[in-house]
Amino acid sequence: PEEIGATETQNANNKSQTQTANVPTATDTPLPTATPTTTLTPTSTPNHQATKDAKATERAQPMATQIKSLKEDGYLSNKFKWGRYYRVSDFSKTFAQMDYVIEYPTNIWVRNFVLTANVAWETAEEGANIRYSGCGFWFGGEQYEGGNEYRYVSILSLDGTAKTHVSVNGGYLQQVGSGNYEKMDYMQGNVDIMLIYESETISFFVNGDLIYSKPNQTKWIAPYYLKYAISSGTNAGFGTRCTFSDIEIWGD
Repeated sequence: PEEIGATETQNANNKSQTQTANVPTATDTPLPTATPTTTLTPTSTPNHQATKDAKATERAQPMATQIKSLKEDGYLSNKFKWGRYYRVSDFSKTFAQMDYVIEYPTNIWVRNFVLTANVAWETAEEGANIRYSGCGFWFGGEQYEGGNEYRYVSILSLDGTAKTHVSVNGGYLQQVGSGNYEKMDYMQGNVDIMLIYESETISFFVNGDLIYSKPNQTKWIAPYYLKYAISSGTNAGFGTRCTFSDIEIWGD
């Protein structure tokens, strides 16, 4: 606008210098009629917490539906509470120490829970002991009915064996449930798993197939930790690599 105004002013000056007579008398130009200002309707301030809660509820709904089906099918008892929903960030680690299991925290504390995840694996050595190579979860703690310490580890080994062991008061691991999934590619691959733990049962599913469901009588009186577990059957290279993704947990 400033450039346009300057040009018009210069043209007017040039014209006044060249004209010698009969200069028209200037007339007043009517001012433009004022345009009414549009009144805006006030809008409410966005409730960011309500939006966040609504999105969380939307994400949790598929798992809530799944839990309802598990109850109807008898895989969860009616004592299972609705509790809290967690979605955990993806996690990937390698471990190379033959016939050992290492654990990494998830920062989730629960008692009874339903856990679903996609688990991908890779082994560095074709001749690895695949029976002791695998991916899964540790869970347990120190405050239980009777004062005993129970620590569970549930792992899907690369030979297709899904199994859960328990250590009582720091003792040797004892197997409490196992079953076979026969569609494993032991060098590398991935499956969807679902692990259920409550005072009534321990159940393990792979790609929607029930591998085992065993009675469980341990009753927790306080929340306990949940950790990733990686088991290696070789010392070569990176050993065993486990990648956990799409991790969802419903627990109390």
